[in-house]
Amino acid sequence: MYEVFARDAERASRFARGMQIFNEHPQFDIFYVTDHYDWEALGQAQFVDVGGSRGHVSLALVKRFNRLSLIVQDMERVVENLTPPEDLQERVKLIPHDFFSPQPVQGADVYYLRWILHNWADKFAMLILCAPIPALKPGAWVILQETLIPEPGEVALWKERNLRCVRKHS
Repeated sequence: MYEVFARDAERASRFARGMQIFNEHPQFDIFYVTDHYDWEALGQAQFVDVGGSRGHVSLALVKRFNRLSLIVQDMERVVENLTPPEDLQERVKLIPHDFFSPQPVQGADVYYLRWILHNWADKFAMLILCAPIPALKPGAWVILQETLIPEPGEVALWKERNLRCVRKHS
């Protein structure tokens, strides 16, 4: 799927918009990110949103917490034609990055991974989790917001199939 998006800007853009629509469902409301973590306690901090799509989560955070500066990373086709709102351009950058590759942003305070790991096989999830390690400074945080997979039979079969879907990376 992601290889197709890498070759097809329109499909990548539609997928990114689709991911953004999740925030319209109560269980995925962005306030769970903005209101249920003490972002203010970070103080003046650099935040890297790894696999951050079009930056909707980062934009919500930067609008609310004026001491955060943010870098949104996603596939080149997703971020190449995006521009942060003019009033936030000094604090929000969008850069292409393959989250299987070593993290290019060195020494950030937070590396945030949201809804990335649940649909990759363990060996690829480990690659994603290990990629930021060389970039970490003492005291840095890696924050994961992820889907938890319920026990078999606890949710509708179609939901369970979607949750347990594992993608291969070549």
